[in-house]
Amino acid sequence: MEGRQTARGPRRRRRRPDPAAHRGAPASHRRGGRPADRRARPHIGRRARRGRRREAFARGQAQRYQAWHRQIHDLAERGVADGEFASRDLDGFTVRFAALADGLALQRLRQAHPLSTEEARRHLNRLIERELVPRSSA
Repeated sequence: MEGRQTARGPRRRRRRPDPAAHRGAPASHRRGGRPADRRARPHIGRRARRGRRREAFARGQAQRYQAWHRQIHDLAERGVADGEFASRDLDGFTVRFAALADGLALQRLRQAHPLSTEEARRHLNRLIERELVPRSSA
């Protein structure tokens, strides 16, 4: 049997089992002589492993975001405690800062909007100036 040409030489086509030869066999053995459950097992195992990797990745991402939010919140809280600025809503500030930083990073990464690093910093600094009011102005 000939197939199309590949880099390693002619490609052989697989022979398909003759359905007539399997008429008397149980349904589970009609394809390739292997029971259906044994054929499916490797796929199920791969799917389960892939699912566990995805779950582990999702858990890792959640932990990284929690740690990042904690760092932002702790820095802002320290500034309030040291008397550098005042804030009525540190939790809200943390969420807004993280959301803006994420959005700007995505725009920069995807180049959806021509955004320089300096422009992104200006946007973040504007948010900080509006949300964390210097003590002398409060």
